[in-house]
This record gives sequence, structure tokens and C-alpha cells, in this order.
Amino acid sequence: MIKVDRQPLPDTDAAQLAQWQAQADGYQPGQDEIQKDWKRFTHRVLGKRIRGSLEDLAREKCLYCESKGASEIEHYYPKEKYPRWLFRWDNFNWSCSLCNSNKGNHFEYGADGQPLTLNPTGDEEVADYFFIDTVSGAIKPRHTLTPGQHARAEYTIRRLKLDRTPLRNQRRAVAELMIKALYACGRHGSRETEDLLLHGLNLNQPMRAVVRQIIRSRDPEIRRLVEKCIERFPRIAHYIGELNWR
Repeated sequence: MIKVDRQPLPDTDAAQLAQWQAQADGYQPGQDEIQKDWKRFTHRVLGKRIRGSLEDLAREKCLYCESKGASEIEHYYPKEKYPRWLFRWDNFNWSCSLCNSNKGNHFEYGADGQPLTLNPTGDEEVADYFFIDTVSGAIKPRHTLTPGQHARAEYTIRRLKLDRTPLRNQRRAVAELMIKALYACGRHGSRETEDLLLHGLNLNQPMRAVVRQIIRSRDPEIRRLVEKCIERFPRIAHYIGELNWR
């Protein structure tokens, strides 16, 4: 999981969403009208535009597990429990069916009053909550977290099943590609190795949190290779900068 910056909707879409939400504000949790209204909305032109906007925002990836093939609008605050968030643009996330199903209507709060589920389109850089083993692809809470932060990271991994085997395999494959590309690019740079690294750094690729972790590694050898790649290939500097390398 990595933070994605949400862009505002066009004024006309935002105004129409507000009209839908004005009616939903009167609903009680679990009320039948919640599902009825949502079904109506998804079949309207506005609903289809919102789907397109979310897909573009997420670059066709699940905002939770970062895998390709996402196809569902997910409510960060579950719509059945929080009808006041039913038609809020800032409550919509783009999700794969498995993460959406795993999250479901589960929504708990920590001792500090914060939601335990981390939000990839919230204010925090959620990638900083996790450590990814680049050899196995396993994901776990970072050891530097506070107790409250650790609880949120652990809950998010467990609730969304972010450590499931297919995701481990994808993370491991991405890590292998990135490390291979860095070594090739840093030691004997060529147009071919530059293209390989650019492919791994591309925003459209899955598992960006793995790439970010590798690029931001404190390991002296990795940092030397990153610096060498930037020196040799100016195009790479732009993509690495987007990962807040420094």
C-alpha cells in the first residue's frame, strides 16, 4: 500500500454527488435505501464517470494491495454503517474484489480513536507503516512504529489479507526486477538497462511500495547504485524524485 493523492472532481460532478448525499444524510445505518440508492447511482452516467475517475486515480490498480485488475468502488467508511459517507468523493477508493470483500463492513478504531484500517488516499504516507521482505515478499509492520501505529499496520495487513501468497509472489518478483535493474544500470549503464529500470519505476506498474522501499533504502550499496543511475540517466531522476527518494 502506498499513498495516492486524490484530485478534486470537476465542479459539475461534485455538485451532483452532493445532491445524492443530501438525501442519504437522512438514512440510518443498515437502512434498505442505502443499497437501493447505491445500485441506482452505479447505473447512472455520474456513477460511471466516478468509476472512470477512480480507475485513473489508481492507475487501474487496487489502492489497498497494489495489484492489477481492480474493478470496484470501495467505501473507506463502509456505506452500511456510515450512510453520511455514502456519496462522498473522499470516501471512495478503487479496489480489487478480494480486498473489498475482506474489508467488507469491518471498521474498528484504536485506543487513540483513529480508524485501524489505513487509508491509501488519506493524509498519511501509508507505505511508511510497512516493511516488505524483498526476498520473500512478506509484509509486516515496521519495527520503528509507535504502539498505536503498529496496531493500525497489523490490523490492516490482517483484515485485508495483504500477506496472502499471490501478493507475496508479486512483491518478490518486483523486488528482484528492481534490484537487478539497479545493479545493471549502476555498473554498466546502457539504453537497455535504462529502459528496464524505467519500466520498474513507472507509476502504472503494480507494487509501488516495494519500489519505494528499495529506492529509499539506507543500504550504502543500494544508495550508491541509485546515485549512479541518476548521474548516468537524467530521465530516471524524475521518477525517483516522485518516490521522495531523499
